[in-house]
This record gives sequence, C-alpha cells and structure tokens, in this order.
Amino acid sequence: MNAWVIATNTFGEALRKRVLNVFLLVAIILIILSNAFAFFTTPQQGNRVELTVVRSMGLGVIVLAGLVMSIFLGMDLIPTDIEHRTIYTILSKPVRRYHYVAGKFLGAALTLALNLGLMGIFFVGVVTYKAKTFQPELLVGVLMIYLQFVLLGAVAVFFSIFLTKNINVALTFFVFVVGTLSEYWKSVANLAKEQPVIQFLARMVHLIVPNFNNFNMANPLIHPERMQEIPNFAGYVAKTAAYGILYTALLLILASIVFERKEV
Repeated sequence: MNAWVIATNTFGEALRKRVLNVFLLVAIILIILSNAFAFFTTPQQGNRVELTVVRSMGLGVIVLAGLVMSIFLGMDLIPTDIEHRTIYTILSKPVRRYHYVAGKFLGAALTLALNLGLMGIFFVGVVTYKAKTFQPELLVGVLMIYLQFVLLGAVAVFFSIFLTKNINVALTFFVFVVGTLSEYWKSVANLAKEQPVIQFLARMVHLIVPNFNNFNMANPLIHPERMQEIPNFAGYVAKTAAYGILYTALLLILASIVFERKEV
C-alpha cells in the first residue's frame, strides 16, 4: 500500500461526508445568488458596482468555505483513524508512516481541489454572465485561494498528530489569523526599534507563521483596474505558489517526523 492508494481511499471517504457536501451546496447557492444581491444596488451606480458586489460576495463565500473545509479535513484525518482503530490495519501492512501522512494529506488536498474547483466554476460563470466577458484572472484567484487553504490544511494535519480536535481547530484558526496579518508583524518589527523584545517576537512571528496574506488577491480581482498594482503578475503568482508548496512540504515533513515517534 503506497501513499496514492491511501490518498484515493481518503478522497472517497471525504466525498461521503454529508457535512462537506451540504457546505458545498450552500456555498454554490450563495455564489449563484450573488447575482441577485447585485440588484439591490441603485440604477445610478451602474453595472460596474453590480460586478463589484458579485465578485466580492463570490470570493468571500469561496474563502469562507475553503477555511472551514481545510480545517475540518486537516484536523479529522488521522485522529478519526485512531479513534476507529483502522490505523492499526493500515500500519500493519507494508506502508511507512510518512507514506500514511502524505497519503492522508493528499486525499484531503484532492477533496479540497474538487470542492473549491466546483465553487470556482460557478463563480467564474456568474461573473462572466454578468460582465459579458471571460476574465481568466479569476481562475488564478481561485487557484491562489486553493493553495492558501492547502497550506492551512497542512497546518491542521501537523497539529492533529499531537492535539485534540477542539484545540486543533482553535489553534489552526489562530495561525490563519496571525498569518493573514503577516505584514502587520513586519511593520511592528520595523517600528519597535527601542523595544528589542517586541521587535524580536514580531520578527519571529513574521518569519515562522505562514504568510497567508501573500495569497490574498481579492482587491485586484474585485477591482480589476487595480490589477496594475501587481507589476509582474505572472511572477508574483509563481513565487507565491512556490512559497505555498514549499511551506506545505515542510509541514508534512515535520508531521511525518512527529508521527514516526508517536505511539498509536
């Protein structure tokens, strides 16, 4: 049994989780209804404001859904196998523990890709219908959201090895909030020159906690005229994607090391 077999089994199990399916359905309905909410704008505001409402609401729904799904999947994978004692059957076969961790995570990543992909298709479809033109940068925005929450899912998987589910959820959400404020910690470190302790702590937070703000492309996507604020768009996307993939890989390596030493 290799990591891919574990991943496909995990993917199949995740597809049968009613909570995820209901959440996906609600998210898609809200994305479709964003076009209806746009009609609450006044005629004087025009189609441009309506498009802003559609983009803003659609992206907001995808981000919220991605946040909930990534934490739910990440914190539930390994502990559930331990609770149901299925992990003993898996580990009794010729499978290394790092293959198990990688397989469980890959299954969650595939599940997240399917769910966010479906939401992204409906989102782009609604915006295209409203704008009467296809905007490919929206697909890039959905990809960035996906990479952001794959990384957050890796954080949840890492914590799930040695924390209870409730603490994992709280701590993973806390890491997401702190990481979203990464530029704030950088500013604090630059301004607190006369307070070395605060400066050191702010720098450590900025360096260690994943910078989730890097993946945030909401502003230029909601207001396309601001896309020029990103001078090298392709380079920025490639750099951010590489950052997310490398950080995710690092977390999985750490999770595998901890899991190797864990008694189950």
